Amino acid sequence: MPIYRHLYIEHRGDDGWGIPNAFAPKANMFHPELGQFAWVHPRAGWLDLFWSEDAIFPFQPGAPEERGSSPLLNHLKNRRDYGFDRNEDSLSWLPLTEMWLDSWQDETVLVGYPVEARWVPHFGDGNSPFPIDLLSDPDFKEDRDLRERARLWRGAPINGMSGADRFRWSIRPPHAAFNVTWRETIAELIGGRYAQLFTSLRDYGRDEDLRILSVCG
Repeated sequence: MPIYRHLYIEHRGDDGWGIPNAFAPKANMFHPELGQFAWVHPRAGWLDLFWSEDAIFPFQPGAPEERGSSPLLNHLKNRRDYGFDRNEDSLSWLPLTEMWLDSWQDETVLVGYPVEARWVPHFGDGNSPFPIDLLSDPDFKEDRDLRERARLWRGAPINGMSGADRFRWSIRPPHAAFNVTWRETIAELIGGRYAQLFTSLRDYGRDEDLRILSVCG
């Protein structure tokens, strides 16, 4: 069973940190009473934005110093099988101000994913938008979730049109896997459903009064 990433929202009020008054959880949440607003499959590539060596919005490991009346942290504290020191790697948090939500529609990132070598030319210089027309090609039988599984690319764009990159893919068998890269906005990488979930958190208060906590499990 995969280890899902669970996300919780908290608001800072007069009594410390707690669930926002207007919080309305979705029906499929595991712990709505603790402020859970989303859970994510670990293969979702956009998690690199928050939990990776080169994360753009890195979550802070462990529990925040201001625990107060936090429903989630109190719940974890009272579990016999949980200890903040032993499980620091599974618990993390981030102030909403550090997600820079206003930049998500404009800021772009380079992402990559392996496809069959024969499709490499469709990605051009590797620094262009995703070739969306490729998904309508009946012969394109790659994983249809490749955009969801695309991960942050740490190197230079893979140029399938010229130079060493073109030579490398051209000598590969047509069906052999070969990495390609393309550029997307942060919102596109995260995807409409989750991007909207994050931006809608602003309905619960000012950015500086909100924080997100995450637990793996």
